[in-house]
Amino acid sequence: MSLIKCSECNSEISENASSCPHCGNPIQKERVFVSTEKENPVEIELTSKRWKRVILFAWIVIIFSLFLCSIARVSEWLGLTILGVFILIIGKIGAWYSNR
Repeated sequence: MSLIKCSECNSEISENASSCPHCGNPIQKERVFVSTEKENPVEIELTSKRWKRVILFAWIVIIFSLFLCSIARVSEWLGLTILGVFILIIGKIGAWYSNR
């Protein structure tokens, strides 16, 4: 906490004070307004529906294959899970690349 001088009576007061305790002068604090629209425009990234479908299909394959692994208790469906993960990675990379 630092001290500033009152513009009316020149006494030292806290920078957090809203007015001078000696003379009652209101302390004007500088306000900074930042306009994000002009200086830093926001760019909305739209992922195409194609990549969203690929990612959805990959999750369905992964969940279905894990379900089959749990029911059949056979690791033969593990290959399908790995394929689903591979499709998911391709979908994520495709979505990222289309937004570049």
